[in-house]
Amino acid sequence: MRGAQTIARLADWAAERYGDEEALVFGEERWTFAELRDRVDRVARAVISHVRRPCNL
Repeated sequence: MRGAQTIARLADWAAERYGDEEALVFGEERWTFAELRDRVDRVARAVISHVRRPCNL
């Protein structure tokens, strides 16, 4: 993976490459790279839905 990337693209790349491997651990909570990608996508969609003016994403 080279060049400037968005967080979403990085999450996609990591999910494709590492899938079900652990990406994050916080206490008893564990997320795989695929789960992290899904959460990043949900947050991105929520942010985009609240944008009130046109922007270049």
